[in-house]
Amino acid sequence: MTNQISYQKKNDDIECVHYKNWTKAYPPHTHAEHLTLGIVEDGSVCVVIDGKSKIYGAGDEFQIPPDVLHEIKPVDDNGYSMLVTCVRIQASRDDGELVELKDSILEQPE
Repeated sequence: MTNQISYQKKNDDIECVHYKNWTKAYPPHTHAEHLTLGIVEDGSVCVVIDGKSKIYGAGDEFQIPPDVLHEIKPVDDNGYSMLVTCVRIQASRDDGELVELKDSILEQPE
């Protein structure tokens, strides 16, 4: 299996990263002003959010609030595949705008 990572910047507010058969760990870090949304497609991954570890498997979703310390660790040598979307959150946005951002993330190309 080939390890792959692809990155796409949708606009100034949305970035998507697709990890395929990935085995790399990411040490503790934060994303300033970005809400991170993830879904595991295959395998298992350990996500540590604000010091709390949880293992996510295929079909599981997670979210990491802006400016919160987190890390990603593979569970085993088999790797994991997941899609992660980072959405820049502005304090002035209301819930309706966040719903629109979420919908634009989930739009499928025709």
